Amino acid sequence: MSFFKILCLGLFIASSSELALAVEFGPGAAKEIRQEKEIARSSEQINSWTNLYTGVPLDLAIPVLNAGIPNDPGTWEKKGIWPELRRAEAAWYAKNLSLALQETGIFRSVLVVPDTAVSADLYLLGEIKESNGEDLEIELRLFATTGKELIKKWKIKARVSEQWYVDPRTKDSDPFSSTYKVAANKIVSELIKIAKKDQKLRAKNDKYIQKKRYKKVKPETLEEVRIVRSALYGNALSEDEFAGVTKVKKGITSLAYIPDMEQDNWRRVDGIISADKKFNQLLDGSYNELTDNMRDSYMIWQRDAYPIAKAQREAREAANAALFGALVGAAVAGSLANNSNSTAGKVAAASLAVASVGALAKSFKEREESKQQAAQLNELGNSVSSVMSPKVISMENREVELTGTASEQQAQWSTLLKELYMEGMQDFDDLEIVATVN
Repeated sequence: MSFFKILCLGLFIASSSELALAVEFGPGAAKEIRQEKEIARSSEQINSWTNLYTGVPLDLAIPVLNAGIPNDPGTWEKKGIWPELRRAEAAWYAKNLSLALQETGIFRSVLVVPDTAVSADLYLLGEIKESNGEDLEIELRLFATTGKELIKKWKIKARVSEQWYVDPRTKDSDPFSSTYKVAANKIVSELIKIAKKDQKLRAKNDKYIQKKRYKKVKPETLEEVRIVRSALYGNALSEDEFAGVTKVKKGITSLAYIPDMEQDNWRRVDGIISADKKFNQLLDGSYNELTDNMRDSYMIWQRDAYPIAKAQREAREAANAALFGALVGAAVAGSLANNSNSTAGKVAAASLAVASVGALAKSFKEREESKQQAAQLNELGNSVSSVMSPKVISMENREVELTGTASEQQAQWSTLLKELYMEGMQDFDDLEIVATVN
């Protein structure tokens, strides 16, 4: 290859590298501007979401997020992952997403729960892909209790600006609060679309009913979700009594027919669902307490992690850019490996910076000024799965204590409700749930 071609290649790669960096910066900046505009519009819309949403009020459950911890412990430090912290973050981000969704005003309830075994109309599932003080990336999916995926995988992403942790106006607040609102607005917007389709279907159904063409009547999507939820709960209580109400095709549950929800057995199921909701609210309250307890320590961690995470990202970008430059530079001018200011030297330095960032968690846990915060985050992260205090269920003639992790207590509670249903209990409003003191 001639020197001229090598030089041209070098100029092309260099310019492409600059363009890539500019494009990365440009779209990032443009995205941020668009996001700010979207947030501005959303803040104005929040007060009108309830006017825009014409569907039935639904219960949304957010299981504690998948912490995104690799199975291989050997990769944790390399990826800068502190497992206990990530487990605490899994509850932290679930709770903050729930608060943003509650603020929209369209849901009957939005509760953080241990897993999908909890009864609800909708489920928001998430996995933490990145969380390091500078960047946040969470993958989300929205499901109906029917199994239908209402919103397929999408990611919420955000990057904290350099001034956030030092500006007196922002340093003590959550840098990702607007990101939760963006996610909430996306979910509400999708439900509004579904509700509008249901509205059109309702008008058609009314015409069919007037003409007594009842076989033409189809259940509305959101109403069907609520009925299927009741049917699934009923089936869990008594398979014989509620058999045949639903059918399953390709993993999606739908109604085989529209049952008369005014019948006594369906009213009893509704009573159990209401009692179950009280228990789920206790679950949610426990996660709320956990995230309140971690707030101060976690914000200190975010502040300390930010410069390291930023340095890691910039080092990785420099390493990638320098690697391209090294390929051309070596061909044009020979090896520069012995020059500490050379491209090869920059690659090595950048690689070292990337590799060393995994020591952040260790440093945070060992520094005197942050030992207490690190210990608290460790404790909270380890307690996410066992966040609940034992619960005592008081009835007219007996008391039952639920113990173990949140998931275990939920399973015990479901078993108890089934027993009470089979025993013929009619009024589940009288069930009293009391948390014992640790």
